[in-house]
Amino acid sequence: MSMEYDYRAWALYDKIDSEGEYMIEIYDGRTERKVNEIDFIKNLSQEQLNKVAVGPQDKLLDLIKYFNDVFRHQGIESQIDVTNKWSWKRGSYDIMKDYLTNKLELNKKAMSMSKIIERAQHNASFLGYMRKKTYQLESERRKLINMGIPRDVDTDKFQSMCIDMAEKIENACSNANNIIENVNLKPWIGLNNCDEIILYLDIMLTGLNMSIVQDSTVIETNKLKPIRIMVNVDFRKLLNNQRYDLNFKGKYIDDYHMFPYLNSESYYRNWGNVCLDRHHDDFRRAFKKLDFVSMSMILIQWAQYYNIGHSNPYSQPFLTHYGMPKDKSQSYKQLFVAGTVQSACQTTQNKMTQDSSGIEKLVSSKKLCQDIECQYIGNCETYELYNQKINLYNKHRYLGDAVYMELANYVTDNDFDQQTISNMFETITGQYISYTTDEGILSKEEYLNSWYDKFMIYFATTYEKNANSYLYDYLVNNGLLEKAEVKIENIDTDNIKQQMMAWAASEGVR
Repeated sequence: MSMEYDYRAWALYDKIDSEGEYMIEIYDGRTERKVNEIDFIKNLSQEQLNKVAVGPQDKLLDLIKYFNDVFRHQGIESQIDVTNKWSWKRGSYDIMKDYLTNKLELNKKAMSMSKIIERAQHNASFLGYMRKKTYQLESERRKLINMGIPRDVDTDKFQSMCIDMAEKIENACSNANNIIENVNLKPWIGLNNCDEIILYLDIMLTGLNMSIVQDSTVIETNKLKPIRIMVNVDFRKLLNNQRYDLNFKGKYIDDYHMFPYLNSESYYRNWGNVCLDRHHDDFRRAFKKLDFVSMSMILIQWAQYYNIGHSNPYSQPFLTHYGMPKDKSQSYKQLFVAGTVQSACQTTQNKMTQDSSGIEKLVSSKKLCQDIECQYIGNCETYELYNQKINLYNKHRYLGDAVYMELANYVTDNDFDQQTISNMFETITGQYISYTTDEGILSKEEYLNSWYDKFMIYFATTYEKNANSYLYDYLVNNGLLEKAEVKIENIDTDNIKQQMMAWAASEGVR
């Protein structure tokens, strides 16, 4: 039996609307939608029932009334109309032809050929507008044909059909949730801007593992985070057993990794296209039968199988994790180019450590590698770079801290504004840090603090390479450091280093 989930936690919003009614809004993979529990469809008020069952017809019927009023004004008493299945009634085309004949005065006698054309041309200015109206007319008629709604709606019958279908969907979801472990289904009902009823089937897959298969042999198993799929379908077409489209959007519930069969980086809130691969047709057939048990089994098979030779997904399976953990097999490791995995790993680690900076970010990133005992340690440029920067930081942090504090005191003493501070540090380090945020302009103290981590890493990694000449020049030019003696043949870099260290340790700097 599947686990219980609070499905309202899946929703974006959970609130009371302007009329005091409880409402839920979900993101369906395209936009936010106001939705209701499926019981909503069982208890429609008469007003809601009329709007849902009859509402779409009103637009076409209003257009037909408009045209008949125009015809009557032109002296034509006959009226166009449609059948119960929205075909034009016999004689409707002739009525339109009679109207054009009268309006263009083609039925009047003329003294010459040119007069016939002249009168027609004079009265033809209205044709552009009428053409647009006829386009609307035919568009609404075709829409109703596709929706499968008859002209004469039995609202009692329609309500009964809605209740029956809602119960079938509820039972289908309940059966799947009770029988299939790792799958939870939740139906929602929403109305779009065209008063069309939309069924949203919210699917959550949890506790799954993906088998990586090569030549019929499972070479690795990757643990998966929850997968959410939102399916929506026109409820009326489902109700009337008409041909309908199933629309999919999916999301991998992981802020840092990707699921191979979801194109989750291209869309808002990490929602994207779903690739059901060879399972697409089977899924559609199961859904059409409301056999949600079979549908759930299909999704479990889909999510847990990756064939190296046959699968053609959006991304590679190594993106479900970072690096190459110790427990991954050599057969699995050899499937991928090491540089590709390492590059993707660095991108993932940057996301995982985005709330930290400076030495803390470096230490955290290195720890991520160590925690999984990554197989690339010892042969990874990024990991080696972490080590180098951390070692240099630890070696030179006291000198770097002293230099930074001298610069900070210089800023304070001279009452520099944020723009001047920005220019100063950019001149020294070649880096830019904005002093504005979404909340406004940072105070000078906050802005100086935001520079500390970057400056310390800059100083530590450039000091031994004699690559911080801009810093040295700034200190000298602004009277913060005496200029070192320079030999004609070459710059005495050791002398400069010794002078900076002595200066940093002096009582004045302290």
